[in-house]
Amino acid sequence: MNRWSFISVTLLFFGLIVYLSIPTSASKERYHQMMEGRVRPEGETPYFSQEREGVKKELVLSGDERLKATLVAPRSTLLLEKEGEESDIVEKLGKFNCLFQEEIRPSKTDPGEKEQVVRVVSAAGGDFFYHKELLTAGGVFVSKYLVPGEELPSRAMLKDPLFKGVAKSADLSFKSGFHISFKHLKATFFEEETP
Repeated sequence: MNRWSFISVTLLFFGLIVYLSIPTSASKERYHQMMEGRVRPEGETPYFSQEREGVKKELVLSGDERLKATLVAPRSTLLLEKEGEESDIVEKLGKFNCLFQEEIRPSKTDPGEKEQVVRVVSAAGGDFFYHKELLTAGGVFVSKYLVPGEELPSRAMLKDPLFKGVAKSADLSFKSGFHISFKHLKATFFEEETP
């Protein structure tokens, strides 16, 4: 291959790269349509979003006891929010149910067996902050159950609550165990069954 052929092939190659890297007006339009629904108006925090359906999260916390939680929602919007240099992933949940084990302990009624304290938190909507491992919600329904065994039951299996209540809001942290706090909780307590 002579020198001029090499230069011609090299120029043709770079010309092809430049030609392919310049977006067409149609591709620019598609890009703008795609981004239009994802970027907030100026002055608001920019984010990207993804719509999700059939959301189910199963969490396990290691420690002396392997406590479990299940968070279920028919739909949610997953957001990447950015505040200056900080960013966080937030999942905006529609109506949700969260079941979690507060404690696994020896059974009071059946020696050698285990029993668990299970709490259910439900609300019309809430936010799950991934980096903080925090679930927040307003208008919360809460109930607590004593259930035999160590496996987290489904909600349908829960009967005879220890208490039921309503709270103005709740924060549920999944860092270093499950911790929950309520604001303005109004609850009705029922007696624990005895053998």
